[in-house]
Amino acid sequence: MLDGELSGVRRRVVATVTDGGPGPAYPFAGLLPVGGDDAPAGFGLWIAHQTCDRASLYRSADGVTVRLTQRAP
Repeated sequence: MLDGELSGVRRRVVATVTDGGPGPAYPFAGLLPVGGDDAPAGFGLWIAHQTCDRASLYRSADGVTVRLTQRAP
């Protein structure tokens, strides 16, 4: 199951996505790109870390939640 929310608060945009799966096994996922230039996947969290003011990954009994925050222009 995938659930998401998009909100704007205090000139910020916050996107929250929750997935019922286990999430990435690597605890520092997204801080470095996965594989080389020819890797078929694994760049989503890395791109989020590069383009958003804040990218956070939280684990719980319900799955994994990614929260992306960006200041509004």
